[in-house]
Amino acid sequence: MIKFNICFPQFRALSYPENPPEINFNEYKTRVSNKDLVQKLEQAYKSLKIPYPKNTVASEIDQQESEYKTKCNEYMSVANAKIAEAEKLRKKFELMLPVRHMSNEDFTLTFPDWVCTLESPSIYPHFEKTPGLTKEERDRLAAPDGKPYSTV
Repeated sequence: MIKFNICFPQFRALSYPENPPEINFNEYKTRVSNKDLVQKLEQAYKSLKIPYPKNTVASEIDQQESEYKTKCNEYMSVANAKIAEAEKLRKKFELMLPVRHMSNEDFTLTFPDWVCTLESPSIYPHFEKTPGLTKEERDRLAAPDGKPYSTV
């Protein structure tokens, strides 16, 4: 905080109170012999008005805050749905036969989505293309390279 105040002294004004502190001028009137001076100081102090710039960004900040809250609520609803799904899976793991005692058939019956079968030959990470080169890539690699750069 000290480094911040040193680097950015223009923000120091934000640490001061919004209104000036109240001064008990009656106490000064009883202690000072020149009552007119205290009266003038009191009038000058009470007439002092410091113009503060109008707050033009508060509404924009409130709008951004409300948008952020809606995004957070949407995220929370998605996260809660995923948590509920994970809880179902956790309960499934608690109720199932331990994996060390499972056969391949038991695993297939317990987790049909995680098994590679003839109907679904792809396993995680499910790439869009099959392994190997496409026809265009094979043709391009089979074509001759062309003239060499050096003829020497």
